[in-house]
Amino acid sequence: MKLHERINCILLGTLWTLAIVLVLDFWLNTAYNFNIFSNMHWQYVADMQASNQPIATGFYISVILAVCACIFGLYVLLRPRFRKIIFTTPNTPIPPTQPTLPEQKTIEKPEPTKIITNQPQMQRPPRLHIQTHNITPPKTATPNKTEKPAKKTPTEPRYVHEIREIFERNGYRVLTPKTLSGTPLSLIALGTNETLWLGACDISHEQMVDVILSFKAVFQETLEDIEIDINGFIINPTDNDTIEAILDFKSIDELSNAVDNNPNAPESDADKESGNMNAFAGYIDTVLTYLGNK
Repeated sequence: MKLHERINCILLGTLWTLAIVLVLDFWLNTAYNFNIFSNMHWQYVADMQASNQPIATGFYISVILAVCACIFGLYVLLRPRFRKIIFTTPNTPIPPTQPTLPEQKTIEKPEPTKIITNQPQMQRPPRLHIQTHNITPPKTATPNKTEKPAKKTPTEPRYVHEIREIFERNGYRVLTPKTLSGTPLSLIALGTNETLWLGACDISHEQMVDVILSFKAVFQETLEDIEIDINGFIINPTDNDTIEAILDFKSIDELSNAVDNNPNAPESDADKESGNMNAFAGYIDTVLTYLGNK
């Protein structure tokens, strides 16, 4: 539980307890002319109990009901609530939302929306079936030999292995990076409290914004009451823009120093027992599959 959540629980519990005490005091003053804040009144009740003098049964019932109401209310307010990430198996495709780049060069977190109907489910888009035609090559002096076209090997982004090692040694769970929205990513990593890290090298801020907004569009369509924090960074950006949600680093050493000084927070016992990190990783992997096939 975060610090501000604990403070909220303490304040709510204090407010509830004071409300019960004031209601009980008002009732006992009205019905039995008894002030629970008066030491003399409590001494008088003690003397009556010691001398076996009869005390109204309603007095005891009122106190017991007030104590029960206080305990039950505190339980409802302060009971632990475990975060649960719900993600569905691929059945129907999600209508993608076309992300747009904010004019002010800032990324605003969309407000979580509740889904009234059945929660949409993600599915890989259908594979394209392209009909191929058999073409007979012209006869040459050596008809038994045909030249095979050379396979193009995709160029791997810079520092992929170095960045992975930096984040893994600082407690993050690193996933296999992919090319999303036409932008090759050097890092996709998960942190505690539903935190997602996206990193790339030699790209513009506009490209990183497109990637982040594509994630936010899927999150808004598929999550309910769960907010995922997205952090992005670029090593050697190709433009001079400045965006608050995207960190800029001039070199891999600068990134290493920054991450070493801010390691991932350890997973709480409650999250370990409920398997939140595994569920979070499975959900992000499903989102990556969906975005990678768009």
